[in-house]
Amino acid sequence: MSAPAKASPDGIEDRHVSATGWFQRHANPTSLILIALLLATALLGVLGGHPNPTHIAAGDAVRLSVKSPAILRNGTFYEMRIRIEPRVPIADVTLAISLRLWRDITINSAIPAAENESFKDGMVHMSFGPGEPGEPIEIKFDGQVNPPLVGRNEGVVAVYDGDRKLVSLPMSVRVLP
Repeated sequence: MSAPAKASPDGIEDRHVSATGWFQRHANPTSLILIALLLATALLGVLGGHPNPTHIAAGDAVRLSVKSPAILRNGTFYEMRIRIEPRVPIADVTLAISLRLWRDITINSAIPAAENESFKDGMVHMSFGPGEPGEPIEIKFDGQVNPPLVGRNEGVVAVYDGDRKLVSLPMSVRVLP
């Protein structure tokens, strides 16, 4: 004797069980495509995670290089390294950074500390004393992105001899949530 056919549960009909179209016979490729796009985005560095770029500006009197992340996430710690290389004697090497670049960013430390600090023309000026050719000045800033910041901060990093601008470098940082 053959076993009686099992009845489907209430509400389930034969049309629900039989595969009729391409999507019913195969797995849906949407999830695979989404995972592939996410992996490609990460591998291409679109969301950060790549080495910090070094931006360079050079003039007759000084060479300025800034190594800082181009993409950050809010709430993260980061460091900015600045190297000032005098090409001629400079009476008062002054680093100036516009406040717009550090909007909603907390600077936790600056090593070495400046001899004198002031604010003018929308920029923080930090004086490091005299500079001689062949004696670079390296400054390291440790900062933290405040959680509300999302978007782009743009500003300028410049080197002055007292009040005379020697070189400037436009900078920007993109902050993702």
